[in-house]
Amino acid sequence: MTEKINVVWAGTRPPLHAQKKALDELLGKDAYSFTMYPFSKVDLHDIDNTVSVFKEDLGANIVIVFGNMNKIAPLVDALLRNNIEVWFSKTDLIHVEENYGKSCPFFDKERDVFVQEGRKFAHKRFSGYFLATKIITLNGLSRLALTEIENSRYVKKGVNNAATNK
Repeated sequence: MTEKINVVWAGTRPPLHAQKKALDELLGKDAYSFTMYPFSKVDLHDIDNTVSVFKEDLGANIVIVFGNMNKIAPLVDALLRNNIEVWFSKTDLIHVEENYGKSCPFFDKERDVFVQEGRKFAHKRFSGYFLATKIITLNGLSRLALTEIENSRYVKKGVNNAATNK
């Protein structure tokens, strides 16, 4: 019997139904264990301790990050330096509006989130997972270098990332 893949969710919010479903498709529903580690618990002043918790206490094989890039960049950088695979849960912008958009006719509770950006709210939709390979800083802003998830050492072979867009 093979050991389960330990997946740790380090997001600013819990995973959407579509994000969990995509994990089932990519890894195999019974092939992984899932631990929530809210980003609010990440200590950016002692990032080494946080990485130790992920690596030693939680036995993380994969850490999935979901949140503002400038906030999560130090964590991603430290995880990559410690040879922990990092996946980024990508969302695409649908539109921006003045008010929190619970009444938006395009909102799909299985795939969508509203994120406050200044005084406005961005309606975003989960579009898939990508493998983070490094942090790139341009003009003071952090960005992730991403590659297709098929390059993960844990993804079931023959799975197409486009399947996560359902």
